[in-house]
Amino acid sequence: MKITAIEIKPGMIIEHKNDYWNVLKTQHVKPGKGPAYVQVKTKNIESGSVLEKRLRSVEEVDQVDIDRRPMEFLYNDGSGYVFMDGQTFDQMTLFAELVGDEMGFVKANTEITVLICEGRPVAVELPKTVDL
Repeated sequence: MKITAIEIKPGMIIEHKNDYWNVLKTQHVKPGKGPAYVQVKTKNIESGSVLEKRLRSVEEVDQVDIDRRPMEFLYNDGSGYVFMDGQTFDQMTLFAELVGDEMGFVKANTEITVLICEGRPVAVELPKTVDL
């Protein structure tokens, strides 16, 4: 689905140069001279590289359809983090590179939203607050 640059928000997955990018940060800028633009900071889902790009406000990008699936974080088995789908009871292991360093603050049995694109997990949305 095509969206304009001003509609891009953090947490979205966009396609750029045949790769999927997770939007980390956006900033709308209206300089004194010249047209408005959007500064977008993205992270490549496959390689983990970070790209900052300046887009004109009317420029269009492809938003990737993602499935937001609530899953229960079970445990860390040393090689990755194990999650369970509450509806199908299927378990999947996500590696530390995918979930990030913040998973160290999440207790077992906490519900996490896993973003799934084309049948494979691409990112996680952690809760805004956690009990420690």
